[in-house]
Amino acid sequence: MVGGQGSGSELYVTDTQALIWYLTDDKRLSRRARECFEKAEGRQTQIFIPVVILFECLWLIKKHRIKISHIDEVLLRLETNDDIFQ
Repeated sequence: MVGGQGSGSELYVTDTQALIWYLTDDKRLSRRARECFEKAEGRQTQIFIPVVILFECLWLIKKHRIKISHIDEVLLRLETNDDIFQ
């Protein structure tokens, strides 16, 4: 995760591993990164997800390299929070 500040609020960009670890509740995700995702879920900050990161996640799921059993829920979660996860 890379963070910065803009217009008084924190803004972040996630990478593939951090996003996957957050979505799968992996314990390897750092405390700080988890807090950033939780803040975004609570609408206190924004996390930008580059399209290539979403593509890579979908590719990894298709190739059975990662196990996210409810990908439809994940995509819906991202879609319904489109003002947070951009």
